[in-house]
Amino acid sequence: MISFSKKTLFILMILSMTFAALSLCIVDIDISENWKVLLDKTSIFISFTISAILFMLYYVKKVKEDKNKDDEE
Repeated sequence: MISFSKKTLFILMILSMTFAALSLCIVDIDISENWKVLLDKTSIFISFTISAILFMLYYVKKVKEDKNKDDEE
């Protein structure tokens, strides 16, 4: 598995959240559209949000591992 540093994970997490917010701002959502069209328009937002959540979980895991390592020493 690829191992990222905490700094890299934090930057990737921030970039993913930024791109998710920007992609949602660009989308023109009309209330009258059906759910398939809305899902198609928001698919980029969904993918960036999922990647941000995954980077966040991996970042928290990495921080906890480093904290436990420091506590043991």
